[in-house]
Amino acid sequence: QPFQKSLWNSRAGYDIESYYPKEVKKHIEVKASRKGEANISINEWIVALDTASRFELYEFHFWKKEKEIWKLAIIYPDDLMFLGKPKRNNHHWTNFVVKFESFSDRFIEINFPHLVTLNHE
Repeated sequence: QPFQKSLWNSRAGYDIESYYPKEVKKHIEVKASRKGEANISINEWIVALDTASRFELYEFHFWKKEKEIWKLAIIYPDDLMFLGKPKRNNHHWTNFVVKFESFSDRFIEINFPHLVTLNHE
């Protein structure tokens, strides 16, 4: 059952913790944007790399909304290796902006048939 880790620990480096069968842990960082970009913090990146080094799963879920249509791309740390390895005791970037257009071929349309949009007049 998924657990929203970020509610309990804002420095966790991910939003959701989930498990596959056989207790395989998966960490999910959710990014949503109408502008087509995500800000990845150095903490999220360090946690992503540390998680991968323990052979646990870490995914960035990039959500974008275009003309009232939601699209999702699941991005793995290996896809973002251009961010580089963090320098733990020296100066390093604090936030990195990732443009969704770099992953345009990875987005799939997600339908929410049960979601009702309320219009307030």
